[in-house]
Amino acid sequence: MDRTWTLPVALLLASGLLAQSPSRLTVHFALDKAEPLPADAAMLRALCERPDAARITAITLTGHTDLRGSDAYNTALSERRAEAVQDLLRSTCLRDRPVRIAWSGEQEPLATGDDGRAHASNRRVEVEFAFAPEPVAVRPDAHPTVRPLMPTIDKPRERHTVDPSAPIDVLMSDGVRVRIPAAAIVDAKGLPVNGPVELSYRSFSEPYEIIASGIPMHLGAGADAAHFETAGMYELYALRGDEQLSLAPGASITLERPDPTPIDPGFTGWVLDPASGAWAAGGTITNPPAQGAPIAPVSSAATEATTLYWNTLWELEREKRPDTNLFAERRAMAGYCHLVACDTTALYKSWKRRRDRFDQVAGVPEITVVGYKGIYDPDHIVFTVNMDRVSDRQFPEWRRLPYPAIWEYRGDAGKAMFKRLYGRRHKYQDLVLDLKPGEDEGVLRLKENGQWLEIPVSAHWNRDTRARTQRWDRALALANKSLAKQERSFDRQVVRRTERYMKEHADMPATAWKKARNAMNESEIPMDLTAWRTYADTRRPFVMRDNKGLYEDLAVVRTTFGLDGFGVYNIDRIMKMAEQQNVLAEVKDSEGRNFPWVSGFAVLKNERSVITYWGSGSGSNDNFLVSPGRMRSLFLVDAEGRIAEADVDPLNSDEPRATLMVKYMGTPESIEQLRATAQR
Repeated sequence: MDRTWTLPVALLLASGLLAQSPSRLTVHFALDKAEPLPADAAMLRALCERPDAARITAITLTGHTDLRGSDAYNTALSERRAEAVQDLLRSTCLRDRPVRIAWSGEQEPLATGDDGRAHASNRRVEVEFAFAPEPVAVRPDAHPTVRPLMPTIDKPRERHTVDPSAPIDVLMSDGVRVRIPAAAIVDAKGLPVNGPVELSYRSFSEPYEIIASGIPMHLGAGADAAHFETAGMYELYALRGDEQLSLAPGASITLERPDPTPIDPGFTGWVLDPASGAWAAGGTITNPPAQGAPIAPVSSAATEATTLYWNTLWELEREKRPDTNLFAERRAMAGYCHLVACDTTALYKSWKRRRDRFDQVAGVPEITVVGYKGIYDPDHIVFTVNMDRVSDRQFPEWRRLPYPAIWEYRGDAGKAMFKRLYGRRHKYQDLVLDLKPGEDEGVLRLKENGQWLEIPVSAHWNRDTRARTQRWDRALALANKSLAKQERSFDRQVVRRTERYMKEHADMPATAWKKARNAMNESEIPMDLTAWRTYADTRRPFVMRDNKGLYEDLAVVRTTFGLDGFGVYNIDRIMKMAEQQNVLAEVKDSEGRNFPWVSGFAVLKNERSVITYWGSGSGSNDNFLVSPGRMRSLFLVDAEGRIAEADVDPLNSDEPRATLMVKYMGTPESIEQLRATAQR
């Protein structure tokens, strides 16, 4: 039990509070109490006045007691003290910072004497702060409380120069139109801005972009947090040089979204508060009119050039971003069937149980392992590999080998186990042969349900005579050469498609304008892009058609999102995690040591949401709220801000306890690389 100490000692401790380290401080307690001393509580409430408060990324709390009393009592008291400090921090601007709690009772005293001053110094909670690196320069178009978790791949902003004295109408690269009334952009004094203004814009539609940006996706913190599912997140700022401009009172910004269907009524608008960094209700959503509702009139004075312009723009807006993963990356990733993106994650739909799992995905190979009947060898397992027509076309290197290629299994499994592991109703979606000319032994790698299986094999049945050996080695060399050629050709096509897409979508109105110039009449040819856009806006065709024969009625109003000012906005609803359960996890690094973490970010399969975790983060009995079978990836951040990737397979197993292995991530070079790493 804590010992009594005198008032002068308390005053002495309180007087030393301001001298504590910027990254550490100590909170003291009275005799047998779990509430901080008044001076210490006031110090905690004043943390937000620190100039570096915005850079605090995580907090570690460790509770202690003096040396008197039983171990069990002091351990419980030190835990209550740490929790009391955590509760007090939740009432400050640091409420959304991840907090790690630990307690050690009387095991780590500062002083070992038996006087009142020694006991008082031991009754404490040590507070340790982790800080984000101090920014070299403050971006005028960045939210003041958002710190990118992965700055190297934080989504870049697109910039457009506009004239604020006239109505602003800008088409962004994601197909969203930004409209701002004339004279609605004002400076710090509230005066309308004249001269060129730069709009800084970006949108977020998928979880990995959101994680990298550091923009929160939750309401509240800790066990009380609710998590967002987004239908679109937007960041929009207006700048004059390095000066951040504002929207005039009463004015509003309109974002027009090219939505094929109305937004679900469960989604509402939110704005990220610039002072607290918390989400608050903000923005107004207006869905297009229901079917059969009156249609707003549209000018029918369309010309051949304006029709071509709007059709091209419509096609560009709806064109899907090309898959940028290269040949080797696709084959390594779990979400690909050979080179085709496919669903390998759905529960209870493996090839063993449902043979038609991928039948609805065009271009998915179907490869089987079957016993070879032409050779009778009771002591060995001899088999061949069969392919359907789709597979035969997708593996040109395999056609170089003599048919049928005969393989002998060189692993440890018996015949019954081999059939169970690799034969029977197994169907594979990719195939790689690791074997060099002149060698008998190699590995046959088969991909099933996103996982690679390795079968040690011998090719000696294909090389049992001198003539057959020469024939086989020549064919194998040609097969390896064919595979390398296929990879180079495929990668060139991916790069070309990506470059074309980026070039055309960097400025879609300019791309459409250039294409429309071939059809312009004499009065239209002299127009520059700015004049042309104003001209074409009043000459939209009633319908637009793409090269696939699809039509859209241009008179239908697109979904709009009205903003009350510049900043970060979101169209969200609270995510409902199906079949959720709590899992107690041991988190270990590659050397088997506990991995202490301060925050975590999980992505679910087929969800546009990010789950945020807080907790003790000690690496032992850490609590994770999960949805078994639906966990896609998990990133954990330590007290130094380093990011580690955790294996999520144990969280998908429906077991109440799990062991998670983590490894620190290198610096990803792109969102595509981050996504590929997380989905391996």
